[in-house]
Amino acid sequence: MIAVRRWVPLLSAALLAACEAPAPTDPGLSGRDAELLRRQGEKGVVALDVRPERAVFRARGREVVVVPPRGHCLDDQSIADNGKVVFAMVSVCLARVEDPADVYPGILTLSISGEPAFRTEPGALDAFEAQLTSPDGLKLLGRGRSKAPGTLVAVKRMGGVIYVLVDENVTARSVLSSRFWRAFVGVNDRLVLATVSGFKSRAVSDTAMLVFLARQVQVLRRANTMPRVEEEAAIAALPVTPIPVGLGPAEAPRPPPRPG
Repeated sequence: MIAVRRWVPLLSAALLAACEAPAPTDPGLSGRDAELLRRQGEKGVVALDVRPERAVFRARGREVVVVPPRGHCLDDQSIADNGKVVFAMVSVCLARVEDPADVYPGILTLSISGEPAFRTEPGALDAFEAQLTSPDGLKLLGRGRSKAPGTLVAVKRMGGVIYVLVDENVTARSVLSSRFWRAFVGVNDRLVLATVSGFKSRAVSDTAMLVFLARQVQVLRRANTMPRVEEEAAIAALPVTPIPVGLGPAEAPRPPPRPG
């Protein structure tokens, strides 16, 4: 029997640790310092090599490679860690933009956790999704330190990745729009969270957010030699701007299960 409650501490560690404003890390090391950093990555999470087009992280002995979607770069100034989670932000790189339709008018963040990803026995991913959509799981889905993220609008699963669309109760001071998509990705048995948001000042459709998030997950798969998922690739192939209408050839996300 799968212990569903196991996912509560896992999610708590991955999500709350990412919100503790960790100190910036300096991955540009060599020699003895680089070896010490690698050793730190056996027990915690560290950035080993960070470049705009590619970053390598060590998460409790496992390597996680992050590559941004086309037209975008990893913001090396945003890379930060607190020993449990490494945080990174993806932003547009004008020098790498070949098609203006690739530019996402919002924000994408990544959290690489040392926590194990989904277990492999039958039903494990179902149990993880059930925990996400439970009252306890919903408390952990907010951005920042929010304990009341609001409403889980939709859930979608593609190739072992769980996508959730959340409508969060944001404060008046927040620059982010209330709705965001988040993907829970297992990379080399480590949990990676990718979150796409829009800004209040510039509305972004739910579909545009999902398209860009699917692009990020797709390049994560490719960089870490994970299988391609055709449904995800079909969504990722849609344009981000102008904001697309509908999900094209892919199946629309389903609403979350009702309590009880």
